[in-house]
Amino acid sequence: FLDILKGVIPILATKYYFPNLIYLSGLASFLGHIFPLWLKFKGGKGVATYLGIIFALSFNFGLLFCLSWFLIALITKYSSVSSIISALIIFLISLVEKNFELNSYLFITFVIILYTHKQNITRLKNKTEDKIKL
Repeated sequence: FLDILKGVIPILATKYYFPNLIYLSGLASFLGHIFPLWLKFKGGKGVATYLGIIFALSFNFGLLFCLSWFLIALITKYSSVSSIISALIIFLISLVEKNFELNSYLFITFVIILYTHKQNITRLKNKTEDKIKL
């Protein structure tokens, strides 16, 4: 929950005070979670913070991410697969809006999520990735 707030709070503050910097704020909070200075640049995978950012940018995108994540998790039983595919879905659906800044932001975050899951992808290839229980 706190990781989600790491994404929500900066976006809401930026929307209010500096709306033209919204995507830069989102990227900064996202990267700050993944590469925190105080943990020698070794943070989380960024999905929860990404979810907070997405909800703050677009409630509908946040709901879509949650729904797609849950459905994919039910089918595959892998959280990593659900996170990667759901981030891709959000990016692809955002293309309909033809908002270059939003599309660019969501593409960049998708690529970073893919990067942070590289060990999970290796484990998936080796069939050693842990399944989740739903």
